[in-house]
Amino acid sequence: TNNNNNKINDNSSINKTTKKKSKKGKFSKRNAKHWIYVSGLPTNNVTTDDLARYFSKTGVLDLDPETLHPKVKLYRDKSTGKLKGDASICYAHSESVDLALQILDDSP
Repeated sequence: TNNNNNKINDNSSINKTTKKKSKKGKFSKRNAKHWIYVSGLPTNNVTTDDLARYFSKTGVLDLDPETLHPKVKLYRDKSTGKLKGDASICYAHSESVDLALQILDDSP
């Protein structure tokens, strides 16, 4: 869905991630299978709030237990700090991942 800001578009690609993160920390391993990886995002003016709003259309996003914000990770270039155009989003339920892939994914 295109909004007036054109921040997130339907040309983004969504992939279900099944790889568990090796880092121990605030993102629980119990939810490792509820993550999706998104590529093809605009590299400017996209925020974690924008992504959370867009991807919450297909289900409840999992919340970070410390900050109570949705688990959304925007990837940045380490040397420049600029957005790379990809992100990971964590849903609270596996059914939401399947629905997101079905409804929001326009990749071939």
